[in-house]
Amino acid sequence: MGIVGKSLLYDLVGFHSTTSLPGDLMHDFLEGICPIVIMALLKEASSLRLLTYARIQELTETFPYGHFDTSDRPPPIQVKHLQNDRISATASQKLCIFRLFPFIFYSIIDKIPSIIVYKQLREILDLVLSTPFRKEWLPILRDLCIAFQQSMLIHFPTKMVPKCHFVLGYDQIIKDYGPARKNWCMRYEAYHSYFKRIALRSNNFKNVPKMLASRYQMKQSYRLSRMALFKTFDQAIGIKNVKNNHFNNQLKQILIDHFGIIDIAKDLIQCNKYYHENVEYYRFGVYVVDFLNNNEAPGFIHVVNIIKKDQKWWLLVDILQTISYNDMVCAWEIKSTDNYSILDPHHLKYYAKGLDIYELNNSSFVSFNARFTFYLKLEIDGETLALMGSIDKTTTLFPKLKQQLLFLSEREKLLKVQKTDLISSIDSSSITSTNFSSSSSSIKPAANCSTDDYMDDRVFEESSVKQKSNILFPIEYIIPALPDSLLQDIDAGALHKFGPHHTTLFLLCEEYTMNFSCDEVVEWCKSFINDDIIISRFKELEIDGETLALMGSIDKTTTLFPKLKQQLLFLSEREKLLKVQKTDLISSIDSSSITSTNFSSSSSSIKPAANCSTDDYMDDRVFEESSVKQKSNILFPIEYIIPALPDSLLQDIEAGALHKFGPHHTNRQVLVDIVTHDLINQYDLFYPTHKQFDLIGTAIIRQLKLPMTRDNIAIWKDAVQTKLKRKRLQHRDHVDVKHHQSKYSKNGSGRPVKRMIGKVAQRDRQKQLMLLNYDADTFNDLQLKSKSLKDNSQIEFNSLLNLWKETVYVRRKAIRDRPTSEILEGFPGYKDPVLIFEEVKISMGVDLRVVVRRQIPILLQKMITTPAFITDSPPIQLIRVLCRQFEETVHHTYCNTTPSTPYPTLVFVDHIIHVYVDFIPIVSTTSPDDALALLLAMYAIFELNFHKNSRSIRLLYAIVFADKRFLSNAIRDVIQEKQIDIYSELNRQQLTEINSITNNLVTESSTTEQPHCYNDNKSSVNMVINATEILNNNENATSASFDSPAPIVKG
Repeated sequence: MGIVGKSLLYDLVGFHSTTSLPGDLMHDFLEGICPIVIMALLKEASSLRLLTYARIQELTETFPYGHFDTSDRPPPIQVKHLQNDRISATASQKLCIFRLFPFIFYSIIDKIPSIIVYKQLREILDLVLSTPFRKEWLPILRDLCIAFQQSMLIHFPTKMVPKCHFVLGYDQIIKDYGPARKNWCMRYEAYHSYFKRIALRSNNFKNVPKMLASRYQMKQSYRLSRMALFKTFDQAIGIKNVKNNHFNNQLKQILIDHFGIIDIAKDLIQCNKYYHENVEYYRFGVYVVDFLNNNEAPGFIHVVNIIKKDQKWWLLVDILQTISYNDMVCAWEIKSTDNYSILDPHHLKYYAKGLDIYELNNSSFVSFNARFTFYLKLEIDGETLALMGSIDKTTTLFPKLKQQLLFLSEREKLLKVQKTDLISSIDSSSITSTNFSSSSSSIKPAANCSTDDYMDDRVFEESSVKQKSNILFPIEYIIPALPDSLLQDIDAGALHKFGPHHTTLFLLCEEYTMNFSCDEVVEWCKSFINDDIIISRFKELEIDGETLALMGSIDKTTTLFPKLKQQLLFLSEREKLLKVQKTDLISSIDSSSITSTNFSSSSSSIKPAANCSTDDYMDDRVFEESSVKQKSNILFPIEYIIPALPDSLLQDIEAGALHKFGPHHTNRQVLVDIVTHDLINQYDLFYPTHKQFDLIGTAIIRQLKLPMTRDNIAIWKDAVQTKLKRKRLQHRDHVDVKHHQSKYSKNGSGRPVKRMIGKVAQRDRQKQLMLLNYDADTFNDLQLKSKSLKDNSQIEFNSLLNLWKETVYVRRKAIRDRPTSEILEGFPGYKDPVLIFEEVKISMGVDLRVVVRRQIPILLQKMITTPAFITDSPPIQLIRVLCRQFEETVHHTYCNTTPSTPYPTLVFVDHIIHVYVDFIPIVSTTSPDDALALLLAMYAIFELNFHKNSRSIRLLYAIVFADKRFLSNAIRDVIQEKQIDIYSELNRQQLTEINSITNNLVTESSTTEQPHCYNDNKSSVNMVINATEILNNNENATSASFDSPAPIVKG
């Protein structure tokens, strides 16, 4: 209908149509800039001849979306969409394809010069989609938006639509209105789509508004009548019984440890999906449940199974290891080391919906659009902070005693600063004015009335600040007792040691913290406390030196000591220890300052009490950690100076070209590299404190001649912090990095590539061979012979081989009825490669050792057009080439760790190749050729079905055993393209004879006269046709024969 009148909001005072309303994230980004950038990148790739339009459509059509992304699966980008320069999809579908763009087009993203535009927009979108949003991210968002607009002007100047300019205002929008996700139109559009769908399906065009209103009213009435909106119920989907073979021994042990002795088949049931408090938990889904450390790296779990025991649902999860953030694909790389656990869904923190795993180059990644952060919903403001003056009032926020004491210490410092500011403001107001307000003139309490009768703590504190400061604080302040070394320097007139950047000034002004570990504190306490219960409490609460330094009052010791005598004794011994440590530190600093300014680890060590030796309470690791921490704190200057910069950077700074120091520019990377290199090599600093980060950011701002604002400092602090995170991965052996990893990291986490936990390889009835029927006596005799094979160490090899051939019927019958573990227990001969090859020769008529060694070079010659994987042995090279041809992961065929599937897998351990089936090691060998032959033999001996994605193994099986029944269309296309002909040995010999006959006939016909050529050629063709028919008949007849020679590939 359009605009019909003036808005009522226009008459409001101070209202502005653009500044008084927040922007819409959905229309500005998801339906605005994101599809524009995607289409521009794809067209640039096409112009560079990296991709064709048809290939783009093929990649978007065939990309395997995960379970959670399937609901937002976008339609393929067709050729007409590229020509019309628009993507036909909804907002959620466009967000999905934008997030997965690096995975879909992984082969070309590093070849597109303008990929920097996508990375900048991706970082912006991760920030604006974050809930909650931290205020310190605002300057980072502003900087990214400016850099993105500059990159658009450089790479895509014709795509600068107005929405590209709207991006610059989102930092102010978030500052004024909160997270942008709270104000977007996605929910409105979702409801709107319901009405559009009903209007199209109803075919009612008389009174559409009334029809829609009536339908929606009846729908809401029905939902309210069932009270579904006000109920939070749990729902399980896909419930089925649990079988014993669904779990391996490790998982069974975890179930027993958690539930006790149970019958898995009777006491447990499982489901595929479980809805708990409106959160969907899906088997094989990945969820964010925690943060690993202060870097706010997310911690992931992989739901292996959802089980129910005694009317309660539990999650059997694999706690994953977060490797790092991959900038190339904008996703987190994860890994598994089989760290399983059972969790209660009610106790899990909910950060985001389930995530899908995507694989690239044998690595697993999870991708999502958000930046997570620590936050609490307790609304702790200044008034609440003033009331939290004891340990029992901090237990809700801080679970550990050390954290509680540190909070109370910092709170006291903050209150002291606030009191000082309040006193100065009161003094200044009393000098300038004599008109006191009513609140300031009635603040003194009566002499005969207690404060608690009429005044709370906050009012009392404000009223008594000035009076207390005037009465208690002396007219002439006296410095407390100083250490002897400082008094000697003062008497000697060495006042230069009290200047900036000197240790004496640091000791005079700063507080001291003891760098003791928990074990050291326990040993110290044993010298004056004989109570084992109290000592155990020290270990349980992890009381270290830093916590010990904060426990300076009786109320802070009640958690550890129930009796007043013990509390006073502890405080007395603590003061003695603190004095000894201060004296030793000052003497060590003075002696080291005379000899050298570079402190070694031995000169910076912390000495224990006089009655305790170092060897009794401190090992080398603790000694080194304490030395590193003290050394970094002492060496790092109060005013940090940037190292010498290259001339090109100095010229840009002098010229004022600060835009070259924006995100993703070379100058910025060089500057950050120089700073981090200096921090690591000069100061051995991988984990700067907040104060040190402020000094570093201030130095960078001073070097760049920028305004000294908190926003500018925060931007460069974040850049240096991000670079240090990556540097730590390169210095994993550093003692400080090891210490932090052991203290904060969750060891033993991660997930292998799509590991099929609790599953077994399925048997294929089509591979079952025809067995002869024996009478009861003969069968019993064969069983007795097969039992004698269990202890084959005393049997001569030829006799053993004959027994193995005679009892093949017993083994074939047992294989069809028993699991793999029982088969190995009953027939240990399957651990011998020779017996395995002999059984394949008996049952399939194929000498695997000969055939595999003959076919590997032929297949490599046909499959490889350019050199590839030249460092691998030929069998492994062939496997990798085939997996690349069919776009399969090699991890499902061979690996260096635990197999990921129950199907036959090669595992390399210390130059020995193990063949696994159903996660059980079957046989081992040192020959790669025999390993490939044994891998294929497992499918024949155990009559296994092929995995749906194992096209490489299907092709090798068809070539080795001359069996084309299991070839898919994709495999047949490769066979036709590479001209691979599959024949058995007998057919090859007959084919050779036919070729020789044909050549002779052609030779004879060429020597005769012209009128006879036609008849001779015709007769030769008929002979070839007849011979070919005989060949096909023989092929069908010999496919099931036990005595047919080995098949080959025609080379």
